[in-house]
Amino acid sequence: MRIRTFIVSLFCLALVGCTTTEQYAAQRRQRLLATYPPGTTTRADVQKRWSRVQPDISETRPTSGWSASAQPLVRARVAASEQRTGSAVYRCERYFGPDGWSGGLCWCWFYYDDQDRIVDAEWQWHTD
Repeated sequence: MRIRTFIVSLFCLALVGCTTTEQYAAQRRQRLLATYPPGTTTRADVQKRWSRVQPDISETRPTSGWSASAQPLVRARVAASEQRTGSAVYRCERYFGPDGWSGGLCWCWFYYDDQDRIVDAEWQWHTD
């Protein structure tokens, strides 16, 4: 009986310690923002840190706005960033690489203003 109680207790502790995918993404986003502070981090700073990898997406704001972007994923991500931050996005880039914390792979999205300074960053599992 004690072993069963012990196992159930361990299981419950494990569940409490786990986070959802959304919570993990939010935590990773906060880590990105701490590593690449908005307003002070430039696109050149990001490129220097990701020197071994080129962005697989790099798009500037179309003349008629992001709704004219040929990539629906970019349109949606930029719209969410602008809504979340209240800042206009001029350029959007996405890098693919190791998560570093989970041992998995991820995409890191960076959103820049017209001065090539970060206004927002976002983290995404590579399987999303």
